[in-house]
Amino acid sequence: VGTVGENREKLGAMSPEEGLLFTIDTLWDRGHLRALVSWADAPQRDGRVRLVKYEDLTGAGQHDHFAALMKHLGVAIGDEPLRGVLDAMSFERLTGRRRGEERAASKFRKGTPGDWKNHFTAAADRRFRELAG
Repeated sequence: VGTVGENREKLGAMSPEEGLLFTIDTLWDRGHLRALVSWADAPQRDGRVRLVKYEDLTGAGQHDHFAALMKHLGVAIGDEPLRGVLDAMSFERLTGRRRGEERAASKFRKGTPGDWKNHFTAAADRRFRELAG
């Protein structure tokens, strides 16, 4: 399966599609995708579980989603302090770039929720569905 450094080296020698397929297989082999699949219906099985999506936490309804999450966790935070935290931790503040300005090598690549769909090929979708359902 390899270390992070070894996998980065392998990925650097692959096409983007080969890299996606390699990553899907690696995540499956390590059990990460099985874990994610097991979480999908967790809120229906246990009311204490809340499923949180990246798109919700970064999109237009970000404040409302975070407020609901804080309430679910029993964290008391006022509206203004929450806005301050969200502003301080925004893509723009952390990177000095606007959302959509891509820096491919950055951990904070583009900051655009759902952009993965532009890179997830038909072959990657098939492989993911074969493994994860």
